[in-house]
Order: sequence, then structure tokens, then C-alpha cells
Amino acid sequence: METMRYYKRECTEQGKINHFLNSAKIGFLGLTDGTIPYVIPLNFVWYKEHIYFHGASEGKKIEIMKVNQNVCFTVSEEYGTISNPVPAHIDTAYMSVILTGKAEKLDDWDEATQAMQEMLNKYVPAYFE
Repeated sequence: METMRYYKRECTEQGKINHFLNSAKIGFLGLTDGTIPYVIPLNFVWYKEHIYFHGASEGKKIEIMKVNQNVCFTVSEEYGTISNPVPAHIDTAYMSVILTGKAEKLDDWDEATQAMQEMLNKYVPAYFE
């Protein structure tokens, strides 16, 4: 894990991080084919300490991942503006988590099914009961 510049604001409580990732609705997947970065918003699920997302089996995202599996995934939520009489000291309260790693297509049917069920539980709970 990299150290933040404002380390006093860094959240290292894994339970709080897990809760944040489990409740956030949108994350941003960053990819690059070596030239221009490409960032897309995605629905996702944080499950067994991995990010899972579901999408089309073709398109720009897939083409880039064939060339370079290194990705960055960012989730953030704004909590409001922090006022200050000094304009340069006005700030924004937010939480964000930035993850890096390699994107992999799931080939294991059981794992893919479980990840999809977790997505359904998150985004449409009780829909398929």
C-alpha cells in the first residue's frame, strides 16, 4: 500500500474500507494501452477482497485489457464542503479508495456465478427471490 501525502487523513481501518466498498454504487476503471488513459464508470461488487464487474465481452475496455491487464480502480464519495474564512483553505470532505492490480476474465463458472449473485444482491436485492 502506498502512503498518502496527507497521511493523517488516511483511513487504514479495513472494516471501514470494506463497508465503503460494499456500499458504493459506482467505481471508475482506469486502463491504458500505452498511449491515452481510458477511464469508465462501472457497477461493481467488492467480494472476497476483489473487485468484480460485469460487462460486454467486446468493446474498447476489452481490447485494452487484451494489450495491458494493469488497471486502476477508484471509488469515491463526497461528503460536503469544508468552509474557511481563508479561500485557499476551503476543502472538500470525501472518502476514496484507489486499488491497482491486474484485470482477469473469470473462467471459473462457480466463481463467476457467485460474483454475479453478489452483484444482484447489491443492485437489485430480493429481485430474484
